[in-house]
Amino acid sequence: MQVAECEADVERSGAEGPPRVCWCGFLHCAKNATTGDEDAAGGFQVLRRHAIAFVCLQSIVIQGFTSNLCMGHGVDTSLLVRGSSRGMCNNGRSFSSRIRVFLMAHGLLSSVAATSACTDTRPTVVSLEFDDGAESAYAAARTALAEHRMVATFFVNSGALGAPGRLSVHQLRALESDGHEIGGHTVDHLHLPTLGHAELVHQICDDRTALSNEGFAVTNFAYPFGEVSRDAAAVAASCGYSSARGVGGLRGISHCWLCPYAESFPPHDPYHTRTALSVRDDTTLEDMKRAVTRAREHGGGWVQIVFHQICDDCGRYSTRESTFHRWLDWLSEERARGHIVVLSVRDALRK
Repeated sequence: MQVAECEADVERSGAEGPPRVCWCGFLHCAKNATTGDEDAAGGFQVLRRHAIAFVCLQSIVIQGFTSNLCMGHGVDTSLLVRGSSRGMCNNGRSFSSRIRVFLMAHGLLSSVAATSACTDTRPTVVSLEFDDGAESAYAAARTALAEHRMVATFFVNSGALGAPGRLSVHQLRALESDGHEIGGHTVDHLHLPTLGHAELVHQICDDRTALSNEGFAVTNFAYPFGEVSRDAAAVAASCGYSSARGVGGLRGISHCWLCPYAESFPPHDPYHTRTALSVRDDTTLEDMKRAVTRAREHGGGWVQIVFHQICDDCGRYSTRESTFHRWLDWLSEERARGHIVVLSVRDALRK
């Protein structure tokens, strides 16, 4: 089935109920979405425009069409247990939760994460992360984090330590003594997808070695500019990193309704962990609150919030100090209510 046919079939399904072709089109367009196949990618664009596909999927399962349709597509229907069309919980698991388990087994968890009406609750873990080693993050954030009894992860470039406006080794040691985590961010903050293997090894592995030689326990990595490539991920793994973080991939404050609200535990891909947002000068306090609240309201998980500079009117990727303080105040209130916990990346990955 081609994309055009799939689009027409999904369109018709809204008027005709759950015909066989709706199920087939859903599988064809979505089952292999991670393969890079043009038809599969095009099909996902169709699904973004036609939310009825998910309703159709649930209707088909409810009406008992799974056996003869799934077998023809090589799908293991034993993973899908029928439930109530009203999404009610049965023995602690809802129909929509079963759908998620079924699609997770076929690599489609993120495409239905937002449809759950009755979810299994996970803790909502917030990680505060600072990229690039800006000195303003030390000057403004260190005291504020201590006052709120919170720890963060600082991803730094070893080649820039001590440069003007950047953290020094002495400052990093002070942060680590406060309980903060130090992570790798390459030697020179280059665009990794443009580099050959030897330079990737230098940027990623030598960066970790340099930080380790200064006495830091460096176990997690963040890609510069959030740019992830298969080769860079493989090198990060070979260097001994436990995880590597990109930017984006979660619904956060975006309109990516196919994206999950939070990263899973364990992460879907430990060498491409997903973030709710990278805070910029136009990101509001309400935006940051919404990223956390949405995750908590949709079953919990891991919410990584990325900062760069903490200062007033000092660049695109900056946050006003007053906004940062109010953000920590709000997180403290949410933590006191038992709604969230705030952990470094290292500690979050241990959950």
